[in-house]
Amino acid sequence: MAQLSGFFQGPSQNWATDHLNMVPLDTLGDALHEERAVSVISPGKSGTINRTQFEAPRRNLSGTKTSGFADDYYHQIHISPTSLEVGNISSAQTHQVTVWNAYLEPRTLTDLSSENAEGITIAGQPNPPLVFSALQERVWDLQILTDGPATISAEITWQFANGDLALLPISGNRVIAWPFAPDWSQGVHEMLEWLTDILTSRTAVEQRRALREFPRRFYSFQTLAEGIDRTLLDLALFGWGSRVFALPIWHDVQLLPAVAVGSEEIICTTEYRDFAAGETALLLGESASQYEVINVEAVQSDRLLLADPIQGDWPQGTRLYPMRNARLVTQPQMQKRSGSTVRTEVEFLLEEPTSWPTDSLPSYRGWPVLEVPAAESNDLSSAYIRLLDSIDNGISNPAINEPIELGFSLQSHRWLTFGAEERAALRSFIYTLCGRQKSVWLPTWMEDLQLLEPLAINSSSLDIAQVNYVRLAALSEGRRDLRIELHDGTSWYRRITDCAEVDSQTERLALDSPLDRAFDPAEVRRISFMALVRADSDRMELNHITDIEGAASAQILFRGVRDEL
Repeated sequence: MAQLSGFFQGPSQNWATDHLNMVPLDTLGDALHEERAVSVISPGKSGTINRTQFEAPRRNLSGTKTSGFADDYYHQIHISPTSLEVGNISSAQTHQVTVWNAYLEPRTLTDLSSENAEGITIAGQPNPPLVFSALQERVWDLQILTDGPATISAEITWQFANGDLALLPISGNRVIAWPFAPDWSQGVHEMLEWLTDILTSRTAVEQRRALREFPRRFYSFQTLAEGIDRTLLDLALFGWGSRVFALPIWHDVQLLPAVAVGSEEIICTTEYRDFAAGETALLLGESASQYEVINVEAVQSDRLLLADPIQGDWPQGTRLYPMRNARLVTQPQMQKRSGSTVRTEVEFLLEEPTSWPTDSLPSYRGWPVLEVPAAESNDLSSAYIRLLDSIDNGISNPAINEPIELGFSLQSHRWLTFGAEERAALRSFIYTLCGRQKSVWLPTWMEDLQLLEPLAINSSSLDIAQVNYVRLAALSEGRRDLRIELHDGTSWYRRITDCAEVDSQTERLALDSPLDRAFDPAEVRRISFMALVRADSDRMELNHITDIEGAASAQILFRGVRDEL
């Protein structure tokens, strides 16, 4: 048993007098300022404390080893990229693959193998066995050729002597170009198809929900092929008819200056065209057999930057097209015109959804206004839809009931555009409509009302020729909003807030706000009613009559809605 020396603590009330280092100050007198050794201070009470020694109990602790920064990088084999998604390829692609020995000692590559890798080559390093020094990095060139299975699902494996594996899965699809130009006498038809879910109430109020963010995009056109091009067309349909084609956007064509082999950029116009980074473009010569598919890395205002150099020399006048991957909707039927000539009509559906900037239109009462007058080269229709309930027992005349006494306009509108800018604006407006989802203000573009009296500045009423507006349509939806247009192009949008018959020849309309200009009836080009409408169909067609610098047309049927409720 161990013996320990120590002090015995007295009662707490004796702390001030019994503590070995404490003395009453008033007893020191002059000695308060003297140096005193600790030994002269009498110690407190002392004694002996006995304590028994014993062994401390042992405990088994469990835990896990946590990884450090070094474990994330070292003592293993790294490969970059870890996987390769090549998408839809229509021309040869080259990618660099890096393998890094992150061990602090050498490692030996014993085997480099592949699975389902037809049409894929790998080079750039000696064949195994191949020694990697400590922390050494090696780079291989991986080339994916257009020859091979339509679906790419390959795996490349680096096998090391210590059992480590570096795996590179490769996926994608091979596509071939469709270089068979359309017969422009029939034009190129583009269809944009949205999908809208509409819930309609008993009083024709609608809740509309877009089910597609971007439309499906179809192209249809006729092709006339002869000679070698006919054989190429026949074999393309025979061997690749169910697979993905790289389809040129035919109306976005432009002629190029000479392009030299090895060029890494193409000087061209990109504004209003369908070029996109990561997509492809086509250089096309005089026949379908003379073409080259190029990969676009970046799109600038005056040029395309290419992912790979141009493979051939292309003379001045070579045609350039943006491309999109597409599939045939149905297998086309070829009509024989002669022993070396066929005509066929094809329809493609683009694989990837395509975005496009929407239009920035003037606004009236919170909705955009269509300000482009209808092209009147063809007759345009208009009608009214009414909600009618009919009960017919087959004996007496049917009983007709109209839950809401209102006619909804059904009006067609036609566009005829010229040039790239107008065509792009038309496409933007179609994207703004988003199929049947969005509503716009649509004027009738007719001379609905005739102004009789000059209008003073800041006037808020119109005196018009008698048309029975008060009796037939007073302040009714679809007939209470006006577009007032002058011959000089000035226009206003106003709502009728009140109406009255002045006499048998005149009616007076009160407007919600005054007009900031005085004018005479002779200055008025037309006063048209406006209705809030939406497209009647989710499928809209653009007819490209010529290429992008020429003409295009479209026609949309609109129907009235009650979105203001």
